[in-house]
Amino acid sequence: DEPTSVLNAADIEVLFARVRSLKSRASFVCVSHRLDEVLAISDRVYTMKDGAVVAEHRAAEVTAPELHEIMVGRGLQAEYYREARQQAPRDTVMVEARGLGANGAYHGVDLKIRAGEIVGIAGVVGSGREEVTRTIGGFLQHDAGEMKIAGDAVRFASPEPAVRKGIGYVPRERRLEGLVMFLSIAENISLADLSSVMRHGAIDYGKERRLAADWIKRLRIKAPGPDAACRKLSGGNQQKVVLARWMTAGSRILVLDHPTRGLDVGAKEEVYELVRDLSAQGVAILLISDTLEETIGLSHQVLVMRDGEITARFDA
Repeated sequence: DEPTSVLNAADIEVLFARVRSLKSRASFVCVSHRLDEVLAISDRVYTMKDGAVVAEHRAAEVTAPELHEIMVGRGLQAEYYREARQQAPRDTVMVEARGLGANGAYHGVDLKIRAGEIVGIAGVVGSGREEVTRTIGGFLQHDAGEMKIAGDAVRFASPEPAVRKGIGYVPRERRLEGLVMFLSIAENISLADLSSVMRHGAIDYGKERRLAADWIKRLRIKAPGPDAACRKLSGGNQQKVVLARWMTAGSRILVLDHPTRGLDVGAKEEVYELVRDLSAQGVAILLISDTLEETIGLSHQVLVMRDGEITARFDA
């Protein structure tokens, strides 16, 4: 069940080689949202939609775009990552790091993210890229170098001051870190900016629900209504709730840590549209992704990290 979600390309090849070697004495069922991997490892492919099997193919007789169309009811767009919507970033530098280092996790990191710019960081697990994002989000304090947010030098001891500086963090584990699962959509959306739904010192629950209903409509969140518990939503709709929270809070900087992990291809397309919308509005975005294709497809600039340092920089 999603066996490759945290593996790099070399580890995936090792896994698939072991599966192939064991096929002489074992059968396998593989569940994955990565269609190319499904086709690479499978003999037969079942496609499910709305709780039912809607198609069965031999892997050699079907393509990833054909599976995509069966799953979501429309063809895979040529511009899957919405490259045509990418706009030139603005001049204002929203995030700047010089010689940044933290607890041996990374060192000597220099980066700039301008308003409207998407900067992707590529690297394997343990390269230091996750720790850099957590420093910007306020989860890991840096102990070397300097970090500036909108021109102001900062050293975050916790996420709270980062939020006050306009930083939103979308974590890879949305069910553990991104949402309070037993709370409603409305309650989760208002969490980062309760002042937006306060009246006379108390939460105005009617206003909170109206705010959530507006986001449900704007982001096409599939849910019975604002009072639905987030634990009952699909992964894609949960991710939209997380993004709606930071949009409500007026975040001008977003850290996206594997924002499409575990999402189906249709939900990924909707997240890509939201990312392009935010970039067009001038939000500065730092992106870590599961795949190089997604990193390159969404970013303006790609930084490569290895052994805790930036080793290369590319125009995407």
